[in-house]
Amino acid sequence: MNLYTNLADVCCSFYEQFFPHEIITKKIEHYLEANNAKKIVFFGALVEVAEQLVQAGYDMTFAEYTDELFARAQEKVHANKFIQTDMRELQVEQHDAIILMGRIFTYMYTDADAKKALRAFYNALKPDGILIVDHYETGKLDKDNYFNGSVEAGSVTRISTMKHVQEAPALYEWDCTYVENGKEYHDNGHILRACTREEVTKLLNETGFELVEHIDNFEPRSFVTIAKKR
Repeated sequence: MNLYTNLADVCCSFYEQFFPHEIITKKIEHYLEANNAKKIVFFGALVEVAEQLVQAGYDMTFAEYTDELFARAQEKVHANKFIQTDMRELQVEQHDAIILMGRIFTYMYTDADAKKALRAFYNALKPDGILIVDHYETGKLDKDNYFNGSVEAGSVTRISTMKHVQEAPALYEWDCTYVENGKEYHDNGHILRACTREEVTKLLNETGFELVEHIDNFEPRSFVTIAKKR
């Protein structure tokens, strides 16, 4: 995955300057507090959000798949534990909550992949444990300049084009160029999955989860799912 290996530095620089980290953290904390969740697993590249949760007192296991983002997290996040793993292969003791923010579930291209990951999450949660995961939304992913046009994020400019290449599950092919300090970085043929809210509800029901709710995310191309282990 070129975007998170060879382009990890510029990609993370874009994330650091584009994402509203405090807003995302507060959204997560609302559900953690409501469910008395203290011991959490955090997946993804939003290391600023992860560190804010650590500073708020949560007992965090940080999980990441790629070498580059795993190393970056170890530098920036003061988690109690780090594990390098594919989300589909997660094996940890049971936790109160599992969090995937940054729309990384987009890489579960098939329903078989998605259900394998969800079953791994189920096994890693205590009874009544909660899952918080965000998804790109079908029909909205390619509708503005975030993936079809130019986006400025501090020192980084990203120019993108996207096309819808498969229905059910909805897959999109994304080409992008990052520009930072006069240097260009290219990633072509990147595949992203989008879901409908009904599609996610069905996947949850098939893997032992009970939907709590779907809510709007911090931006209009995605939504957040909160579910509970039955």
